Amino acid sequence: MSDEQQKSEERLAHYIERHQLVSAMNNTKWREVVAMLQSMPGFHVEFRVRCVQDLLDAPVHRERSLPWHVPAYKAIEWLDIDPVISWPSGALDCGRGRDFTEAVLTALKAIPVAVSLADGYSRIWGYYRRGCAPDLL
Repeated sequence: MSDEQQKSEERLAHYIERHQLVSAMNNTKWREVVAMLQSMPGFHVEFRVRCVQDLLDAPVHRERSLPWHVPAYKAIEWLDIDPVISWPSGALDCGRGRDFTEAVLTALKAIPVAVSLADGYSRIWGYYRRGCAPDLL
């Protein structure tokens, strides 16, 4: 590990301690989540992620490159999985798709991980912030 990587990890650890974040995940569980998502037949993962040091009002962008665009596990505050796969079907309708909500939630609960629903996404919690208790499933 380079000196800069070591300093980055130390800054992250100090941030987590200073803000009294409580860890809900570990690397093993994150690896299980990624493997499970990649192994679901017909499911092409779209996700959005917030890291603990991100600004709380910063916009969150959708990604399709799982696992390549997933940040370091120890930095993830939450990871949202879009359980609906959609594709356009014509100019006059809203498109078609397939809803994997039940399959995704069932698999996440089997691992088990801290999961809630947020704006139609299945949210996997990496950390909890003080005073914010998510409504877990």
